[in-house]
Amino acid sequence: MAQIKFGKISLQGLALPPAGKRLTVYDTKVPKLALRVTPAGTKTFYVVKRAGTEMAWVKLGAFPEMTVEKAQAEAERILGEFASGANPAEARRTFKAEPTLTKFFTEYGTRHGEKLVVWRDMQQRFRDYLQKPLGDQKLTSITRTMIARALSELEKAGKAPATVKLVRALASGIFGKAIEWGYLESNPAQGVKVAGRTVSRDCAD
Repeated sequence: MAQIKFGKISLQGLALPPAGKRLTVYDTKVPKLALRVTPAGTKTFYVVKRAGTEMAWVKLGAFPEMTVEKAQAEAERILGEFASGANPAEARRTFKAEPTLTKFFTEYGTRHGEKLVVWRDMQQRFRDYLQKPLGDQKLTSITRTMIARALSELEKAGKAPATVKLVRALASGIFGKAIEWGYLESNPAQGVKVAGRTVSRDCAD
């Protein structure tokens, strides 16, 4: 977890992450205050705090429109609500607004998938192999273990290795766009083994 002293100059000087990735840095003064940076240069303040069994990402505002001082003050106010036993309304709305995999796949299609020649095949693959085991899960709750289990079930059901690899590639492509569009920080499908091999390249992104 990268930590720096938040200041106007230090935040302006942050290097942009590569395409498909996001950079998250935390403040040394208010440790639960984070800044997320996208490849396009968008910088957004969040308070990051566990709320029950979930990690709440409470969006504060965009930098530099929101100053560091204002973000720190707002973060301390929200953390005070957590400390008093409250679950801030902002945090509840943040998690509620997070899409499930099925809902995100609709956005994925609108913004990306429909442009692809193989889109119909991808839709069928999602409905047949990903929607039932993972479709109702929030994006941030899906883990590598869950994806590995879903693919393992396909292998046990006798699906061809090529089919399983295509499903894994589809999942990785979906999560890759989730990173690019600011929903996730890492891809839970990367490194998942298919038919005894670790697939590192994706063909459906």
